[in-house]
Amino acid sequence: MNKVLFIARYSEGISTGASVITMRNLDMLIKVHGEEHVHVLWLFNKSQILQSLLDTLLMRQAGVNKDSIQKIKEKISNEGITHVFIDTSLAGRCARNIKKLNNQIKVALFFHNAELDYFKSLLWSSLKIWHVLTLIAVWYNERLGIKYSDQLLFLNKRDQNSIYKQYQLAKGKKTDIIPTSLHDRFNESLICKTASKELNVLFVGTLFFPNYHGVKWFFEEVLPHVDIKLTIVGKGFETVAAEFSHPKVTVVGSVKNIDPYYYESDFVIAPIFKGSGMKTKLAEALMFGKSVLASTESFEGYDINIEKVGALCNNQHDYIEAIKNFKRQPMKFNKVARNYFLSNYDFSRSCQIYSQSLIS
Repeated sequence: MNKVLFIARYSEGISTGASVITMRNLDMLIKVHGEEHVHVLWLFNKSQILQSLLDTLLMRQAGVNKDSIQKIKEKISNEGITHVFIDTSLAGRCARNIKKLNNQIKVALFFHNAELDYFKSLLWSSLKIWHVLTLIAVWYNERLGIKYSDQLLFLNKRDQNSIYKQYQLAKGKKTDIIPTSLHDRFNESLICKTASKELNVLFVGTLFFPNYHGVKWFFEEVLPHVDIKLTIVGKGFETVAAEFSHPKVTVVGSVKNIDPYYYESDFVIAPIFKGSGMKTKLAEALMFGKSVLASTESFEGYDINIEKVGALCNNQHDYIEAIKNFKRQPMKFNKVARNYFLSNYDFSRSCQIYSQSLIS
């Protein structure tokens, strides 16, 4: 029986797409291997500026340091670990330490993003010079992780191709794609059965640059030209609510339970134009049977017929036309979107893919 060590950045209580996938990955390992055979080591990021700068100068990322490396060695020695799942390529240097300790251990490295691409976009967006140092540290850790891992796992083909292009040594590795997925929490009895006078439109996402940039653009460029009611839900947006002051807009911000907002919406928008990986909130919208009006970036990695689940919208004209031509769905429910979720993005599908790709 395999004994697995799961190494990941601490994410309990954190509500981001990355944290959702981290917990998905842990649940996936437990489902496939059995809870008693899965051991967990959380990496804690240092929040102090000076410590973060020092870690970057020492090529450390994602909370990897001497203490965490020692704990990894102890787990491997004490628990008879046969497989290691490193949940982020930013912790890639762990793979080298593991292989030096025991070359027979099988190491899988999971890419939430093509991190080098992501941090390049962050650099150009923020224009903060110290992000250049971060780029070097990211490159170093991803390269080590690729070199010493036996298997590379991606969310989509685009990230895989990007890693192949940036790191030639990745091409000889075993690679598999495990798309974004979620535990199904849809309740058919809660489908909204009454049509509202205005279209209820929902945007979901935490307050970080691609989300803020996207919904701000929609607010300024699209909202004045359409007759809708827009609701913005996501941790942190309550802090910038004043920027979205408008009779058509409700900024909810942080919520304990987001589900009611999905049930009440006619459709979901995802005007995201920057990023990498896959947009977890799009899978969530499909889970609730919601039509989605989104950009090419938001649909990246999703194997769906876009016209049947909503519309591809990459500019002001696209959104205005799609909203004006939107046909209200019976009971605010898109059955095709729901079926795509069940077929491709339900948690059970990820377990199946992982189980079939596991290196023995």
